[in-house]
Amino acid sequence: ADSPPRSDTIIIVRIDPVAKRVDMMSIPRDLLVMIPGYYETKINAAYPFGMTDPTLPGGGPTLVRQTILANFGIYIDFFAEVDIAGMEQVIDTLGGIVID
Repeated sequence: ADSPPRSDTIIIVRIDPVAKRVDMMSIPRDLLVMIPGYYETKINAAYPFGMTDPTLPGGGPTLVRQTILANFGIYIDFFAEVDIAGMEQVIDTLGGIVID
């Protein structure tokens, strides 16, 4: 059986509709962090650890959220998982990219 994939990209987005501002911060996938309930390793391991934990409600996204909170003090209200096909749709929706 295939194991769950590791996160390629983790981006935290803060949207402030009053100030009409969007802030984004990318977390390097190889950043060494403490994963709650596990050990110190790369942050991109949190997702598959969570996906393979039958006792963790929400699986991978929940453990990534817990890891970000434990290491950075940032509470994540919502999350989105996007695969490469989903990213292509996002780019196309925003007007696309021309590649020569």
